[in-house]
Amino acid sequence: MATLPTRRAISSELHTLKAGVIDLTEQRRRHKIDVTLPAKAKHGDVVDPRLSALNQDIDRLVGLARPMEEVTKMVTESGDKSELKTVSIVGMAGSGKTTLAYAVYMRLREENCFQCHAFVSVGQNLEVKKTLMDMLSMLADGPRVRLDVDIKKVHLIGRLREILEKKRYLIVVDDLWTEECWQIIKCCFPENSLGSRIITTTRKAAMAAECSSSSSDCIYNIGLLSEVDSKKLAFDSWERLNGSNWFSLSHPGGEVMKRIFNLSYNDLPPHLSTCLLHLSIFPQNYEVEIDRLVRRWIAELYIVGARDRDVVNS
Repeated sequence: MATLPTRRAISSELHTLKAGVIDLTEQRRRHKIDVTLPAKAKHGDVVDPRLSALNQDIDRLVGLARPMEEVTKMVTESGDKSELKTVSIVGMAGSGKTTLAYAVYMRLREENCFQCHAFVSVGQNLEVKKTLMDMLSMLADGPRVRLDVDIKKVHLIGRLREILEKKRYLIVVDDLWTEECWQIIKCCFPENSLGSRIITTTRKAAMAAECSSSSSDCIYNIGLLSEVDSKKLAFDSWERLNGSNWFSLSHPGGEVMKRIFNLSYNDLPPHLSTCLLHLSIFPQNYEVEIDRLVRRWIAELYIVGARDRDVVNS
């Protein structure tokens, strides 16, 4: 009899927790949050969205002149010129990190500042072995090397270090995502005191700091375009897209644009991706009122523990 009040309180809390779990499960089902991802496409079926950044006319890119000069100066002039140095380019998705890194890479390559060069991409798939094989294929002397797919990563690293040991090299490692991946890749780069340089790109500030941990290393933060450049880019984009059904599957660039948006969406934190997905309930070209949208987020429990008035006013 003495334990009945305690048991009753525990039972009440269990019922409350159960009701909360059922409610959240229903929300996830209704908004299709747990969507099964499609099976990984076979090699060759997927087009890397970064390829478009590597095939643009550099002279026609908007707002790239000053960042090119600044990054080039970081690579060639800052710090001790004889030691191995890393320059990390960091910025949000779509800010032009790959384009900037490739532009600097091509400029330094044309100026013959280094004895060997390589530009490789990592990406979210974290295929480190493929990245190492691509790098070795680009650095090997003579005809393009055909590599055994069963070769181990430790052997790839050894062959890369052997090639780079007595050369001044420039390597660009594009689109880094994890520290573990960087720890493996950086083992390929010997510190030979010949003034070799590494350029990395990432959208994560912590990742950029990890790549540039030495006192001579640098981090370049890509900022927003100036008002003039923003207007110019908007005008050029409108001229190109006006009158075309860009997002239609029948449009040549429609699928590429959707893949780019999908890459950025998948990188959002869960609470932000859910809020963004909620916008699909509004019709196309509908002007959404902020107050109404926030109240809907609160009603759907996307914003927990905040009062309606406080959130709207913020």
